[in-house]
Amino acid sequence: MVDFWAFEMAMCINVAKTKIMSIGKGAPQLPVNTPIHSGSMQGVKPFKYLGGIVNSQANLQKEADARFACGLGTFAQFSHVWGNHHLLV
Repeated sequence: MVDFWAFEMAMCINVAKTKIMSIGKGAPQLPVNTPIHSGSMQGVKPFKYLGGIVNSQANLQKEADARFACGLGTFAQFSHVWGNHHLLV
């Protein structure tokens, strides 16, 4: 089905780079590999896309946790600045 619409729009699917996911509560469970004309697309649950974590339940908790941990790590790197009494205003 996906490859049919891609062909209709004169697009080509690169199966090495393309993953497929069903998103939302009650969404159908996809097989591990979804066959298309040029091969098969791998089904995934969570994955990282443009720095953000996407999962099939559209739940942002892992994304929020990852961003919080990143911010906390960056904040900790400046502990020598926060404790420096010579920088008091």
